[in-house]
Amino acid sequence: MRRTARHVVAVVGVALGVTCFAPAVGATSLSQAYDLARQNDRQWRQAQARLRDVQELLPLARGQLLPQVSLSASKSHIQQEQTTGDRTSPQQSYPSDSQVLSVRQPVFRARQFRAVEQAQAQLEQGVQQLRAEEQQLAVRVVGSYLDALLAQDRRRLMDGQLALVSNRLAAAQAGLRAGQGTRNDVDDARAELDRIRAQSIQIDQAIQVSRRQVELLIGTQPGALDRLDLERFDPLRLQAPALDAAVDAALRDNPQVLAAQQEVRSASSALAQAEANHLPTLDLVAQVGKSTGENTFFASTSTRSASLGLQFSLPLYAGGTISAQARQAAARLEQATEAFEQVSNKVRIDLQTEHNAVMQGRVLIEALKTSVASAQEALKSSRRGQEAGVRSLLDVLRSENLLFQAELDLAQARYTYLAAWLKLQGLMGALKPDVVARLSALFGSR
Repeated sequence: MRRTARHVVAVVGVALGVTCFAPAVGATSLSQAYDLARQNDRQWRQAQARLRDVQELLPLARGQLLPQVSLSASKSHIQQEQTTGDRTSPQQSYPSDSQVLSVRQPVFRARQFRAVEQAQAQLEQGVQQLRAEEQQLAVRVVGSYLDALLAQDRRRLMDGQLALVSNRLAAAQAGLRAGQGTRNDVDDARAELDRIRAQSIQIDQAIQVSRRQVELLIGTQPGALDRLDLERFDPLRLQAPALDAAVDAALRDNPQVLAAQQEVRSASSALAQAEANHLPTLDLVAQVGKSTGENTFFASTSTRSASLGLQFSLPLYAGGTISAQARQAAARLEQATEAFEQVSNKVRIDLQTEHNAVMQGRVLIEALKTSVASAQEALKSSRRGQEAGVRSLLDVLRSENLLFQAELDLAQARYTYLAAWLKLQGLMGALKPDVVARLSALFGSR
């Protein structure tokens, strides 16, 4: 026995409620999701650990210019016997020990001086890379959050469409039984209902995937996501500077550009280090020592020594190694310079893309609002035409589909606008936690 369409709608609705929203406990706002991601996201934690690694480069480099102090000590027991021709001396057995304390202070080491400059550049580069990763974290969290909301909006719109078409099918079947309808109306409604059910399966999968992406970012299963509050959302309140000003801000504050700039500085210091290998080094060396039993003939003697002086070293020839290292460092500097220009150009292109998306997104949202209103009027006309007998049920179904698509396009345009505005802030180097909080204020649990 065939179930009625109304029964099918009820069963589908209950199933969706169980699969999509049963695990959710409480609500997860956008700000909460971002805060959780800062605590639990693996990529972000890896970036933090990478910066801690880079932070040790500067102390390591500076340590090469600070005094090097070493202490060596030895203690042994010596047994020896000396034979000269046929004559053998008595066997000797005595203890021997020595202690030496030495201090070396670099006075002139050009290579180590340049190494400190390189470490400073690498540290600054690491800081900018962490800034870039922090901004990417915000983009990933907000993007996943908006994707999940869009999937849920599609689900809500699809549920409404499913209910409408189910009612249309029930009415067409009742009309056919009463002799007032046509078989075509029943077939059209059933075909449309089957199409919507098939799309519902895809939408359910999209909801599960999008929520899973949010879960992986925040490290826990999210609750119900806050929906966009249309009363708070106003594109004009999300300011975007003029394109030229945005480009200037990006070239000045964008962390990827600044990191690439520091890479050039680091490569330049590496070249200076390689060239400094030709230069002499000068160290101040001091040493004190004490030893006993070091003289074979006077085993009981004790010796004390102290020395202070300068040690000069000049490399003369190393088989061409130093020149090869300099050429290699020069090539790496060229690579870093070209990479900097490439990053700068990419930021310019990305910034223009997102700036256009923001500026055009405002116009698109208003146009889609008009499109939704027009689709609503077209649906009303189709319904009146069906009642008057000049339109078929298929015409009504088509109008409903147009309204559904227009509403979906409007929802997607809003989310795309928010994502583009956020990316624009990141490209300008202005994406800070308070920016995410500002976006979060546009959402509310309903």
